[in-house]
Amino acid sequence: MTENEAKNEAKNKKVCELLGICWHIERRSKFNPFTGSETWYCDCGEYGECVEGNPDFSTPAGIIQLLELMMARSDWNEFYKWASDSQRILDYNSAGSVFVKLSLLLNKTGLFRDRCLEWLEKETKIDNR
Repeated sequence: MTENEAKNEAKNKKVCELLGICWHIERRSKFNPFTGSETWYCDCGEYGECVEGNPDFSTPAGIIQLLELMMARSDWNEFYKWASDSQRILDYNSAGSVFVKLSLLLNKTGLFRDRCLEWLEKETKIDNR
């Protein structure tokens, strides 16, 4: 794994953690004397080989998944306002309508994920006071 891939994975993992989504890690359990082998399990609770993959929020499918997850949050309106006030994610057209910047959604380097991560970390610090 390259350094950039490792950084990307770490950011995706942090977003999952802050959103309460399982980051799938297969682990080996102790030797089971009844089966005569070790059993694999995942942090999500799945035993055997976990078929769930971890999201990559820098891919087109991952970006849409993250947008849907953010929109489902109870603080979506606050996130939306923060994003539009700061011009980080949202922009205005000549009619005054607010929209998600297409350049962020089409960017495959994780810019949208990074802005969401910035919000989620900020909100976590506020919640933990």
